[in-house]
Amino acid sequence: MIKKSTANVVAFLLISTASAFSHAENTTEAIEDLDSSLSMMTLTHTLTLPFDHPLYSIYSEVGFEYLWASKDKLLQLVHQLEALQFDGLDPRHYDIEELYWRINNTENFQHIDTELEVLATTSMLNALSHLMYGKLKADEIEPMWRYERQRPLDQRHEALLIKHQSNISTAFDQARPDFPPYQQLRSAYQTLLAELKLHEWPFISEDRPSIRQGDRDPRVVLIRERLLPSIDHPDPDFYDEALAEAVIEFQKSFLLTTDGIVGPATLRAMNMSPADKLNQIQVNLERMRWLANEMEEEMVLVDIAGAKLVYYENAQPVWETRTQVGRPARPTPLMKSRITHFTFNPTWTIPPTILRQDKLPEIRRDISYLQRNNIRVLDYSGAELQADEIDWSNPGGIMLRQDSGPANALGQVVIRFPNSEAIYLHDTPSKRLFERDQRAFSSGCIRVENALDLVSILMEATQTPEAQQIDSLLNSRQTRNVSLRSSIPVLLAYWTAEADDKGHIIFRPDIYNHDKRVLTALNAH
Repeated sequence: MIKKSTANVVAFLLISTASAFSHAENTTEAIEDLDSSLSMMTLTHTLTLPFDHPLYSIYSEVGFEYLWASKDKLLQLVHQLEALQFDGLDPRHYDIEELYWRINNTENFQHIDTELEVLATTSMLNALSHLMYGKLKADEIEPMWRYERQRPLDQRHEALLIKHQSNISTAFDQARPDFPPYQQLRSAYQTLLAELKLHEWPFISEDRPSIRQGDRDPRVVLIRERLLPSIDHPDPDFYDEALAEAVIEFQKSFLLTTDGIVGPATLRAMNMSPADKLNQIQVNLERMRWLANEMEEEMVLVDIAGAKLVYYENAQPVWETRTQVGRPARPTPLMKSRITHFTFNPTWTIPPTILRQDKLPEIRRDISYLQRNNIRVLDYSGAELQADEIDWSNPGGIMLRQDSGPANALGQVVIRFPNSEAIYLHDTPSKRLFERDQRAFSSGCIRVENALDLVSILMEATQTPEAQQIDSLLNSRQTRNVSLRSSIPVLLAYWTAEADDKGHIIFRPDIYNHDKRVLTALNAH
């Protein structure tokens, strides 16, 4: 019986030789031509696939030649699939065990069976695709995802497979994100994997009083082993200055209050096992893969979980500042846009949700709240209304607008970029909140600690003429929009773990409780 795939090729050859019948002297000659074609196909060991096979386009590029007629090449592939564990991807999800079995049970690699050929190509394609774009579809996993199409329409992973058949490792290296945050976090993940196999992780009791420098506590022995494992101490249960300094460094790495006091939050972080840390890094490697194709050499990157903003030039971070981001009930969405203009001395038209949930209760308690905060009541045409004439128990058809000035919630400047969520970056009068370690306070927009410095940097970078006029713009006290000469990309990301170039890992609280969802989906086959 002829297999379906072979039958398709025979049908194709019959069609392609149909014109030969009109030129052949007789039917016998045409049949001989077809027989010759089939014989050549057998001699060159070409692959036969139906036209609708998922791999048809790839094999058509290489003339339907077998790509894996080499044991060495197959073993290269297996080695690269094994290394996916350092990217937080499970090699078992790429049929590595079946590949091993089929390789070990193949005698003639010059004529491998179709099943092994297709399996190897499919495994490599999936791996390259997941490295380049992420394993998961972000818009199905991340509820605040507002980026456009996640996976590009081009098939660059297929091109990599075809181009680098002689060097499989090169294809994987080129598929893997090459921007520093990913490479540094991947390296830290690999180091932590090794530590997981070497150390036990005893639990430190969290239900006892906090430990301060100068205290003596049996838990200090475990804390010392965890933070200063290579240093022998004659008095191991005494909390001395050296250990306090190590605790402060540890607190920095978890965005905890850096006071050296080992309280409940610090103990919970210390009890985070290597396996827990690996899970958190695994989730964030995937998040970085989602954005690998969105990164640009010049951009503003806001890390929501880290509550920080970084400006990149020539693909390198050159400036950083702290931010305040959306509280869990009003999370900041994830998106990419382009910064186009600034508003100096902005007024603030209060969004309906904030008006309803935040401002109305204040006004009902004390109507003078409006005057104290320079808030006007307007109808939808912009005409001002008298506050004492409004039924505040059931107001309708009104807007609230705060005048520009030192107390304005948007501060001295707004940094604007088009998006469907009415999100923007802005200055704020609430500077004291930047001193907090966890800064999820806003209603979704992003408060920037050094907003005017950022405006100056972006204006200078784009050679915007008003770069030298910022002070005069502010001193005018007039609300004015200023456009950048050229727009600059802005990305809003959510990373609960990152590593620096020295391998130090910073873990952030999962303020929106999204890590578990991503981890569960990653570990599902």
